[in-house]
Amino acid sequence: MSILRQTVRNSVLAASAYPVAEPENMVKLDAMENPYELPNPCVPLWHNAWRTPA
Repeated sequence: MSILRQTVRNSVLAASAYPVAEPENMVKLDAMENPYELPNPCVPLWHNAWRTPA
């Protein structure tokens, strides 16, 4: 038995691919992209977090 079959559930292995629409006339975002702006109270907190060294 392969490591894949030992690790992944049978229901996941049995799943079929889902259709993906062609991105015609659409904005395609990566999983981590957000099309919305941060709320105003969050902006200074975000900037300060980036300025502070870890």
